[in-house]
Amino acid sequence: MRRKCIVCGRDAIIYVPYARSAFCREHFERYYERRIARTLKEHGFRGGRVLVALSGGKDSVALLAALVRLRSELNIEVEAVHVNLHIHRNQFSDVSLDVSKRVCEALGVRLHVIDLKETTGLTLPELVSASARKPCSVCGLVRRYLLNRFAWERGFDWIATGHNMDDACTFMLKALLTERLEDIARAPEVVTPPRPELRLVGRIRPQLFTTARENRTYVAIRGLPVVEVKCPYSEEATLHKYMKLWEHIVRVNPVSPVTFLRTVLRIKRALGEDAELRTCSRCGFATTGDVCAFCRLMERVRRET
Repeated sequence: MRRKCIVCGRDAIIYVPYARSAFCREHFERYYERRIARTLKEHGFRGGRVLVALSGGKDSVALLAALVRLRSELNIEVEAVHVNLHIHRNQFSDVSLDVSKRVCEALGVRLHVIDLKETTGLTLPELVSASARKPCSVCGLVRRYLLNRFAWERGFDWIATGHNMDDACTFMLKALLTERLEDIARAPEVVTPPRPELRLVGRIRPQLFTTARENRTYVAIRGLPVVEVKCPYSEEATLHKYMKLWEHIVRVNPVSPVTFLRTVLRIKRALGEDAELRTCSRCGFATTGDVCAFCRLMERVRRET
């Protein structure tokens, strides 16, 4: 039997299991935007200049579109930034940049582009080849550093990233099953306040309590393009097998995403503070040691090349 919208009774286009609610096109759009706004407000967000990390994927496109709609309500200014990693297999980076440009044009948002090759002299594949780290680890390290530096130098208060509930839960499930307390200790929060003394811009993750399916549905409703080409390195990620396990858990208990994530965040807070941060002796940005991971990576690459 076809589900009906919980608000108006029309045919639903999506059922949200953890909310036990079905929505038509119009009311899901409202529900999604209200959930983004409520999540931020409940975690103490009070507005400011927001730089959205836009990859061109469904999560970041949905995030940017929702935040643009919510500018007045959240008291924010919104711009976007795309990191061009120069991954040319499958034309991945070319497609990602093109989609990001089209999304920003459609939404009337200023797009900044950080070109990895112009910034470091190397592409991501070249950095991966010279590093002992796995590709996804190198990518995450480089993107986090460049996004924070860019946002800090241009006076943004916050970087917004498209972490969805499925990815966060899968990452935490893996951490629990592999005894990685250090990963539990750095579980993502909805709002991570800025640390100006460390040149560290604040982070917001407004989709932390929304699913990938909700993000994709919202993008489709808004008629926005997304990158459909997979990153060539994604097949090497070990997280995929845990995603299959997580999908089975959700089928057994549809409410588990919200309760699991809340439980893990309670465990994280009980573990106490992360390692003490200081400023890198090379670049002056935040790190846990004398030299930050990005500077160590670049020094290693220069030695190798």
